[in-house]
Amino acid sequence: MALLTCALIHTAHPAGLRSHVVVGPNSDHLAWRLSSPQKSRRKRNFVSLRSRPERTCSELGHAHLMRLEIPRRDWFPNGFVFGASTAAYQVLFRTLIILKVLGMKVARGQALGTTSVTIIPMAGAMGMLQSTPTISMNMHVVYTGFIIYVVSFCDLQEDVRMLKEMGMDAYRFSISWSRILPKGTLEGGINYQGIQYYKKLINLLKQNGENLNYNNPNDCIEPYVTIFHWDTPQALQDKYGGFLSRRIVKDYTDFAKVCFEHFGDKVKNWFTFNEPHIFSSFSYGTGGHAPGRCSPGGTCAIPHGDSLSEPYCVGHHLLLAHAEVANLYKSYKGTNGRIGMALDVMYFEPYDEETFLDKQARERAIDFNLGWFMEPVFRGDYPFSMRSLVGNRLPYFRDDEKEKLVHSKGADVHGHFTWSLLDNFEWSSGYTPRFGLIYVDRDDGFKRYMKKSARWFSQFNRAPKKVFDDAHAIVLKPALVTDN
Repeated sequence: MALLTCALIHTAHPAGLRSHVVVGPNSDHLAWRLSSPQKSRRKRNFVSLRSRPERTCSELGHAHLMRLEIPRRDWFPNGFVFGASTAAYQVLFRTLIILKVLGMKVARGQALGTTSVTIIPMAGAMGMLQSTPTISMNMHVVYTGFIIYVVSFCDLQEDVRMLKEMGMDAYRFSISWSRILPKGTLEGGINYQGIQYYKKLINLLKQNGENLNYNNPNDCIEPYVTIFHWDTPQALQDKYGGFLSRRIVKDYTDFAKVCFEHFGDKVKNWFTFNEPHIFSSFSYGTGGHAPGRCSPGGTCAIPHGDSLSEPYCVGHHLLLAHAEVANLYKSYKGTNGRIGMALDVMYFEPYDEETFLDKQARERAIDFNLGWFMEPVFRGDYPFSMRSLVGNRLPYFRDDEKEKLVHSKGADVHGHFTWSLLDNFEWSSGYTPRFGLIYVDRDDGFKRYMKKSARWFSQFNRAPKKVFDDAHAIVLKPALVTDN
């Protein structure tokens, strides 16, 4: 399990609100605080880490989480969201993939008139093939016309039923860009069948909820929508290089606007980008993810890139696109919604806690991981350590761009979205990992079965919860809660 964090906007939040995020696997907590915008103009923001004895549920009013201690639902404050997540490319389509690779580890899959690209490592790909390929005994396996399945998860009723059975507050899913805009652009036309598919899913979530779930007053499974989860339309990749070009900002903004217009009446929680750090680094640095670019001599699908500059260029365009879309969403004032990025956060410890240089190394690691995308939305620029080390390879923001970025600052958000709801196509690892809450039997019509982890959540989410009556400073048991 992983705690998913995001910096969300809410138009009602005051400008000087401080932010707090708690993240980490298996209840390990990392906390950071950023100073107010007024202070940030005078000094850079710092990310502060607490030692493990301090990384406990102190924010929730509890002492240390002891080793092997199982968390309880009533530890968490009212409004803390528990949900499960998926991504469109990984679970959505029943798609035939024809491998047409000439010495490169790339699979191209047709998806409603567009093509998407995924890098498949040898270990993951071998278990996916339905017939024996012709292979050369080296790092580059040549596949010739072999047909495999991506993933077939189109049974919306069953997915929502299992979310409800687990007592989940929310479901986080992504909208496939190429399914809504087959050519990647608004000028290329809208696929209204794709629009109807997502409306059906959102309506199903809204119609299902748990009466026992006091954290969810709307009595529904709340949809949390990711606008981009690493599935750049192939049409835009071919046209101008995808996120390597600044032109992606307009096309992404147009796509987001279509999403707001068609789903914004019922969706109040949006993520502009999923884990931009991973996308920039692995897709354009190591080449482990699509489109698989790296410097010449690297082991990737397209060793004609520049691993020292392209990740920063892509990250810059992601931030510009985020700022545009976050500010666009403010025009939908009647929606009362929130929007932000879903950031991946790693925890770092110095090699020697007593050594100054080791502690500085930790701070730099945090800057290049969390600070890369967090500091621009809070103070309008990259961390000082990045600027000093990367130099001119790190692009600069114009004054108007800084203004938009800073106005996309966030507020306190606490939530846990387990990855993932279903066993899925796990990018470069293929079908090898099975860490979904729900087991998918790919040999028997993709039938689903709840794992022990799913049944644990079912019990966890239905446990008695504390409900706070702020007016009288008392804690009510759920049985005493009324509709009044």
